[in-house]
Amino acid sequence: MNFALTAEDDRAHVEMAPSGLHNGVPLALKRVPVEDLDVWRRIAKDVTHPAAKAHFYDLLFKKGGPRALNDAVEAVHAYMEVAKVDHYEVQVGEEEERQFKWAAHNRNMAMGRALSLRHVVAKDSASAALVEEVQGLALRCINRILLDPSPHIGDLLMLVRLLTRGRRTLAPQQSEALKVAIEQALHKHQDRDHVIDDLVAQLILLEPSRADELNRVRVQARLTIAESQPHASVKMIHLERAATLARNHQFRDLHDEAIKQMQRISPEDLGFQTFSSEAPLQAEVLAAEIQRVSEGADWRDSLTSWLQTGSPSGNAESNREGAEALAQVSLVSQLGMPSIVYGRDGLPRWTASTDDERRQHELARHEMFAVNFNGLVLAEGLDAIGKKYATPNVEDLTLLLSHDGAGDVALAGMFARALLRYWSGDFEGALMTAALRVETGARHLAVALDEAAYVTSRQTAPAVYLGIAPLIDLLEKHGLDEDWKRFLLTYFVSPEGRSLRHDLAHGFGPDDDKPRIEAALSLRALGLFVNAAWQPGKDTAPATPVVGLHSTGLVEAAYLLFRHAFGGVPVTTLVRHEARSLLRIARNWRRG
Repeated sequence: MNFALTAEDDRAHVEMAPSGLHNGVPLALKRVPVEDLDVWRRIAKDVTHPAAKAHFYDLLFKKGGPRALNDAVEAVHAYMEVAKVDHYEVQVGEEEERQFKWAAHNRNMAMGRALSLRHVVAKDSASAALVEEVQGLALRCINRILLDPSPHIGDLLMLVRLLTRGRRTLAPQQSEALKVAIEQALHKHQDRDHVIDDLVAQLILLEPSRADELNRVRVQARLTIAESQPHASVKMIHLERAATLARNHQFRDLHDEAIKQMQRISPEDLGFQTFSSEAPLQAEVLAAEIQRVSEGADWRDSLTSWLQTGSPSGNAESNREGAEALAQVSLVSQLGMPSIVYGRDGLPRWTASTDDERRQHELARHEMFAVNFNGLVLAEGLDAIGKKYATPNVEDLTLLLSHDGAGDVALAGMFARALLRYWSGDFEGALMTAALRVETGARHLAVALDEAAYVTSRQTAPAVYLGIAPLIDLLEKHGLDEDWKRFLLTYFVSPEGRSLRHDLAHGFGPDDDKPRIEAALSLRALGLFVNAAWQPGKDTAPATPVVGLHSTGLVEAAYLLFRHAFGGVPVTTLVRHEARSLLRIARNWRRG
């Protein structure tokens, strides 16, 4: 028979609870009249069922007052009675009693409440024996849980935590018994890393000198769990966790073992699949975008047009709104599932576990859609310039890019040589020389703006320089557009994005199917800093967006194409497009 209290009209009364031992305090407890408390006390004294007795004495203790300590003692006694027995009897007639099995969870919860009242009871010196008795019974409950085939993990961890929290009141033999019980629990639950972590944390509180040994147990548990996994992707997750934990605790041998096992898993083993979808895009609009980025009377004008395009990732605010909208309907986001980004080496590079990290990941994915499209436009634009005009020499390019020497001549020369590699068809060479010098361009501009762009005392940390991310933070103070900031971070350094700069610096080449596009994007990023150096006295980067907004409409596309077409070639294309559009509208109208 279980009891709970409810409040109505600021008065408390007793009613039957449908299930479980309810230890909650009624909202109106503080306002319960004295006469009602007297009724509760009489019930607590006269009722024979230990669960009811425990509940009422617990309520009286929570109410407080001069008798609170005594009420806590009585509650502990009653809770212990509940924890001791596995059944209870209910009288169903004048002479008939029926026996009901007491749920193990309810018994463990009663034991937990008795333990949580231990610190109150300990204030009474006369109750020292009771405190020891409570702790001894709790240890027996833990041993009973360990022998039960059912895991009862929540109950086990609750009792272990409560005993460990009050470890100063444990007798020496009880402390040793608790350590033994935790060791047994570690063995029983060796395939549950989260349980291992919790148990190890409690054991370290009891034996701080064993911290290193016990943390090795946590790492080893993850390695063991990984070994038992049939699926490579699940195995990889556990191995990564083992490697991270080993690194944090400086267990080099276990860290290396985890990494070696990760490296043995091939991308084919992971079973990655490519999912693709198509979005309609009029060929005329794409052609107009390409024409826009390469427009000019000669190669100088055309390259200037190309260098005045906006951030390839598009408008930062629009991307955030779009990513947020996608997150609202994403199953992964809704379920709170982690997302793992794998690097070019086939190993996990970054894991989005929290809501904020999942939003970051969704934003980076959203931005990369725009980057990939605009990378194609930029590459086609460079190709168009290279085909239309004779290739200039490096000196003429450097003069143009440095504004006849008024800008950064060294940076302009770097860009010129990379661009000539691109036009010669050496896309990988152009990519390597442009991408790795984006950081150079950011540093040159930061120094020109009188910012501290170097790290001192490199004797103790050789080859340490400010990277792209901190350099961008410096440039942002001088008005670097947020659209460009997002592109530079997402494409070159962010682990949730492309992270191109890090891949190239560590020997991982470009995507096999698009080195031309990645070279064009890297040239555009380097061109941002070359272009900024054109304007002495100005410390802001060029305004964004032309490319990236995809705002070119059909009429504007037609205008651009007509202006540059020969022999009226686009006319038939536009007529065909309009005819197809009218036919599609007619079919939809007929179906409707």
